Amino acid sequence: MPRITTTAALGLALLLAIYVGLRLPNLWSLNYYIPGAFDGFWRRGLLGTLLHPLGAIRFNYWFIAGLQALVLLAFVGLLARQALLEGLRATTIAALFFVGPAGAYLFHEIGYVDQLLYLLLLVALLVRDKRIGLALMLAALFVHEIAALTVIPVWLAHLVVTNRLRAAWGQGALLVAAFALIYFFLQVASVADIERLLQKIAAAANYPPRTDYYTLYLAELTGSRQQYYFRGSSLNDIWFALVLAAFTGAAFARRSVLKAASVAVACSAPLLLGWFGWDTDRWIFLSFLSATVVLVFFRETVDSPSFFVVALVLAIYVPAGYLDYFDGYKPRTFSDLSHVPQQFSVIPTR
Repeated sequence: MPRITTTAALGLALLLAIYVGLRLPNLWSLNYYIPGAFDGFWRRGLLGTLLHPLGAIRFNYWFIAGLQALVLLAFVGLLARQALLEGLRATTIAALFFVGPAGAYLFHEIGYVDQLLYLLLLVALLVRDKRIGLALMLAALFVHEIAALTVIPVWLAHLVVTNRLRAAWGQGALLVAAFALIYFFLQVASVADIERLLQKIAAAANYPPRTDYYTLYLAELTGSRQQYYFRGSSLNDIWFALVLAAFTGAAFARRSVLKAASVAVACSAPLLLGWFGWDTDRWIFLSFLSATVVLVFFRETVDSPSFFVVALVLAIYVPAGYLDYFDGYKPRTFSDLSHVPQQFSVIPTR
């Protein structure tokens, strides 16, 4: 198939995903970029620490939304570029991802920190010096602790697949130690620091602050929050995610059971977040995203016979899957076309 045809197919899939899912970042997602070490926040505090020297502009909705849009653009650009470089099979995988429910969901969750975490992962996979990759994964943990069950498993699986077992064990131990540091010493913030930051936001921001976001800093990662959050309606999508993870891992079975297992675990690991957070469709989406990154960036996957099964799973999921959106949104239909302009001109209320 000519390169121009595959490029056009991927471009059309991207345009469809953008139309169906894209919206303005919600007010919750802004808070990933605000609190930092200078405000008394260490957990999820790296972005706020880096932006702190910019002063009050870090509270401006359009400034943060612009950064979030750039993160999404960079991630999609790197993923699409790599798919085209790898050839027809990788491009097919990327196009099937974007044309399905998970592709539109990627654009719907614009602003969410997941996109930055996966952007750091793509950069780590592309750089030659794996010490830089380790540094990026450590940074990811301090951006958001869900990196431990999303991008870090994929990174460690990459080290296993590329025969860097010693590095995988060493880096894995260091990353576990960093997570333990966050868990035991840095996960909560004082009420005084929270109130002080909320006062700063209220005084400088052009939107009402999401005070409920900061209640997360008063609770530990486990305890009363740790429960089973998946709903019965999610079972269909969970099975699709698990089958996709299993056959993505099966691409490495001929080389090593360890490699196959590490990839399958990495692709399904985001589903474990269903025991820690209520936004379960987001965790299912992240499982699909991890599998897509592996299929596009781990070259062995597209050469395996299991590629055809993986492509079939993604193709069936296009009409058979459904992911609930945040904030009362639904996947956009073509009858909604006339309402699109106003959806991008007003700051969201939540």
